[in-house]
Amino acid sequence: MDKSVLIIEMPDLSYEQAAGIEDFLHVLINAFENHYARQLKEYYGKLELDDDIDIDDIIDDLF
Repeated sequence: MDKSVLIIEMPDLSYEQAAGIEDFLHVLINAFENHYARQLKEYYGKLELDDDIDIDDIIDDLF
C-alpha cells in the first residue's frame, strides 16, 4: 500500500522560539488527552481485550 508522506518545511527558530513551541505542543496534547481521557481509555481498553488486533497495525493504518 502506498502511503502519503507529510513533508513540513521547518523554519529556522531561535532556541527560545523552539522551546516555546515545544511547550505549547505539550500543553496542547495534555489538554487533548485530559478532555478525551475517558474515550481514549475505553477505546484502547477494547483493543487490548481483542487478541487478534495488533496496535502497531492500527497505528500504521492511521498514517
